[in-house]
Amino acid sequence: MKARILVVALIVLGFFVVFRKEYAPKENREKVPAPFSQETQRESTATLSVGTYRFRVEVADTDEKRVLGLGGRDTLAGESGMLFAFSRPDFHGIWMKGMRFSIDILWLDERFKVVDIKEHVAPETYPQAFHPKVPAYYVLEISAGAVAKNGIVVGSVFEQQ
Repeated sequence: MKARILVVALIVLGFFVVFRKEYAPKENREKVPAPFSQETQRESTATLSVGTYRFRVEVADTDEKRVLGLGGRDTLAGESGMLFAFSRPDFHGIWMKGMRFSIDILWLDERFKVVDIKEHVAPETYPQAFHPKVPAYYVLEISAGAVAKNGIVVGSVFEQQ
């Protein structure tokens, strides 16, 4: 008798879990990355500076935005970039899928201190992924050559404006 009650309870629980996920409001469902579009380009922005270098970055703070990244674009203005924001430090990897131009990649800690740098990463490196030597909270992609031009080194600290 107890075994039957347990089986029925497990079946009811299983239906509840399936029903809950299937009929949950759309905003509660997992997001699937959308193709590159004008709508996905409208991302939040921030201004960062290091020394005299000041630029605006798009903030990629969702899985959808991080997967898309700068892929599919033809260029990146010299005073702009993309900041990938994560919820915890890790060895966040960056690849050049869909990229059409080279970039400099910087990994930053929670205080925006540069913990690792990879310069002049070309689109032809895809599918290779680049990872920092130490865990980082953020990944900053800027125009290739901007690191050398502005004297950015491991230990440099970016300030939010």
